[in-house]
Amino acid sequence: KDGPLGLALVPIIIALGALQAATVLATPIPQFAEGGTMQKDGLALVGDGGRREVVRTPDGQLMVTPATDTLMNLPKGSRIYKSIEYVR
Repeated sequence: KDGPLGLALVPIIIALGALQAATVLATPIPQFAEGGTMQKDGLALVGDGGRREVVRTPDGQLMVTPATDTLMNLPKGSRIYKSIEYVR
């Protein structure tokens, strides 16, 4: 904005943005080579066990992952099975 107050806020805004970026980068992405359940919404690393995994979302949708490291955006409560053979 106009005026001296607007210019004085620029370094503070830049510092807050850098702090938010550092927080995001420092947050580990959950890995599911041994299966598990998503504890919160967000990214998950699936297929990291070198085999195809099955993902079941809370709404009942089923997905099969590739047998290679894959990032997926999953909702909280999604269940990841460590291998396609374990789903019944």
